[in-house]
Amino acid sequence: MNYLTGLLVLMLTCFPVGFLFLLLCKKHFRFPINNYFIYFPFTVVLGLGINSLVLLLSGLVQVPFRIAAIAFPLCCVIFSLYLLSKTTSTAKLRTKILFVNLRSLLFSLASFFLPLMYFGFIAQQMAWSPPGDPASMGTIVSLMIRNNGIPTSFAPLTDLSFNIWQYPPLFILSSVFTCFWTELFPGESMLLIAIFVSSFIPLLIISTVYKITKSKTLTSLAFFLSFIIPDFKSILNFRELLFSNLFNGTYPNHLANLFLIMLFISIFLDFNESSMMFNPFVYVLSLIVVLTY
Repeated sequence: MNYLTGLLVLMLTCFPVGFLFLLLCKKHFRFPINNYFIYFPFTVVLGLGINSLVLLLSGLVQVPFRIAAIAFPLCCVIFSLYLLSKTTSTAKLRTKILFVNLRSLLFSLASFFLPLMYFGFIAQQMAWSPPGDPASMGTIVSLMIRNNGIPTSFAPLTDLSFNIWQYPPLFILSSVFTCFWTELFPGESMLLIAIFVSSFIPLLIISTVYKITKSKTLTSLAFFLSFIIPDFKSILNFRELLFSNLFNGTYPNHLANLFLIMLFISIFLDFNESSMMFNPFVYVLSLIVVLTY
């Protein structure tokens, strides 16, 4: 499986999880289908964080990783469809889909796939995670896959005890999750997570600009500033956010930066701060960030 295909698989397995989480909060914020450009990047990133968090919880209660990694997203798909069938009539949903603006759809697809294709190409050239931190973290990912859970030691490599809290657990578990769904090696799955991050940082930024301004001109400018300009030496120094961690192998920080941006952007969603779901929502996002750094 190439990296671009792996990105699509990762998106498809994360979107239903994030979508269900937001759907459960439907009474507390609006999630109309025509706002897919605004919410899709946020939903996918949120889904990755929740998938990793669920994998951590399953390891702590000794549920096999492979069962949790595969069953949880599938259950989210089924439950989301059930909730949609209860809250939205099929005819109404079909009408909304048919009247999606074609020009807006093409604009969204171009914005989504350009970063994915660009960083997918970079990953194809890199082929493998760089030496350094990814080597030690790849060893841990391999042990977790071998044990189908959180190991108690580094056996069969050594008898040293293993403590999951000594490492950034959610990055390692997101790589484990990716391995189960893509059949990539740990060194490849970690690189896949890194290019996922580099692709979705610009997507989160431009979708938020569109959410605030509703201007395609300003959104296009934000895309230019956050994605195209970093290819050149610029005073914005945004290049470091997209490329430095990717090439240096500091992947946990890279993923944590994405989750931190997601946490910041969540304030622009249509939540009512007095609602019961607001505080749990922020707590979950904050926990995802803390467990990734």
